[in-house]
Amino acid sequence: MKFDKVFKDYDISRYYCLGVFMGWFDIAKGAGLIFIDDSISDGVIFSPYTCRLSEAIDDLIINAFAEQGFGKWEFPTRVGAQNLEMLSSVPDETGEAIDFLPHTHTIVRGDCEQRVAQAQQPIEVLRPAGEAQIYPFWKNNVRSYRDLGTLLGRVLLQQRFYRVPSGGHSQFTKFERPVSEGHALHKTREEATHQMFQSIETLERLATMLGIPYLSVESPKWDNHPFNERMCYLLALLDEGVSLFGSAYNQGTILTERFGIQYQDRDSEFKTPFISTFGVGLLYKLMMTNLDQKGFILPPEVAPIEIVILPINPSNSSGIEDYVREVEDSLVARNFRVKIDRNMDERLYKRREKYEQIGVPIRLEIGKNEFESDNVSLYLRWEYDERQQLMEYKIGKEDLVDRVEQSLFDYSNWASKRNSSIIEERIVQCTNTGELREIVEGGKVGKFYWCGEADCINQMYGKKDHVSRARSEGSIGIGKFLGWDTHSEDVSENQCIQCSQAADKIAYWSKRA
Repeated sequence: MKFDKVFKDYDISRYYCLGVFMGWFDIAKGAGLIFIDDSISDGVIFSPYTCRLSEAIDDLIINAFAEQGFGKWEFPTRVGAQNLEMLSSVPDETGEAIDFLPHTHTIVRGDCEQRVAQAQQPIEVLRPAGEAQIYPFWKNNVRSYRDLGTLLGRVLLQQRFYRVPSGGHSQFTKFERPVSEGHALHKTREEATHQMFQSIETLERLATMLGIPYLSVESPKWDNHPFNERMCYLLALLDEGVSLFGSAYNQGTILTERFGIQYQDRDSEFKTPFISTFGVGLLYKLMMTNLDQKGFILPPEVAPIEIVILPINPSNSSGIEDYVREVEDSLVARNFRVKIDRNMDERLYKRREKYEQIGVPIRLEIGKNEFESDNVSLYLRWEYDERQQLMEYKIGKEDLVDRVEQSLFDYSNWASKRNSSIIEERIVQCTNTGELREIVEGGKVGKFYWCGEADCINQMYGKKDHVSRARSEGSIGIGKFLGWDTHSEDVSENQCIQCSQAADKIAYWSKRA
């Protein structure tokens, strides 16, 4: 068996402990979308079908951001050590240098083992980042204000090294995932902030299109990476807490100064540009949030197979094969992605289950009855009858193409209603910290009014300040402050959940996977 891509994963049981994977990983294995190969250490292999799904998502991201002027660029995964040093430390608010090597240092293939060996403290995660690839490119190619603009650097494999304690020793194992990221240079801080919010709005549209229930928040300055002046997150709503899948930043000028990136403006003065960036990884979150007891429910926009046709006992009637080809031709002529499954050695229920598991949006069945009645049996992956079986519709052959187009459109309405229901059920308004603690312990997201002061969040954490990790009696004691809603509204008539002063923001607290 040949596979298009190989992705490494590590200690899958850890994901179960975090409650992230829930049942999706087992469903993906059962459906043949991913494989565990013992010949590859901790190896998870993506099937060709899954690779096509990943590539379709990549194309969706690229096309969405092309509307904002982003272009598709590819960068090598290796970078020089001198570029890594640019990202190794930044000054904190007191001017003291903060070394990120023990925590989140940028790293790529070839340097990993050496960096791990040199680390004096336990390394929680090492990751490659586009900054070490794209910013040196900017330094050598940006000369004028005319060169400022948007740039999409698509890093298909993001390699992360995690510390896994084992027998008192620290072992490092790999986890790779497909991601896309974009970087842009701007003349002003305001332009960078505007692009940050534009990127988040684009990611929100993508999440809606793919049926991912999400929460959009902005993180406070004191909870940001020091490279960023402002940062927004997109968080997928899971059965237990939330999980990050998208982010956008205004990075200010820290990294452009460090990499020596300058441009000449209209007055021939040399200036340092501001940076905005975004990053998104949709494949896993799509799988985590679009599934039910039968398997995955893939959005038509990215499903490698939109329509599967199952001929039923075509040998019983000489005209069935010709009828199936006519149906296929009519659908292919309208650019639908169609597959005919002619595997008659497999029981019909097994063939049905196979395509339900991998999330094919529409299934058509054609047997003797359909052929003689000049119709087709149509099943939508997301519609069930009272017996919890997929709803059956008898559609005349002449009406089939129009009905298929309408059905694929109906998916968007169904996904929108489902996500609205999930958001309403999993995000709960809280009026006091005791209620907030109870909601978070139950795996849901607590929504509350906040005055905007860091002291209140520190008290809710049970900390004296945002550096201390000590807990105190009366703190929330579980979960994490996620940030505040990016969609602003006037909440000044309400009171902060902690200090009872006038509220300034709607904020959220939850377990975060």
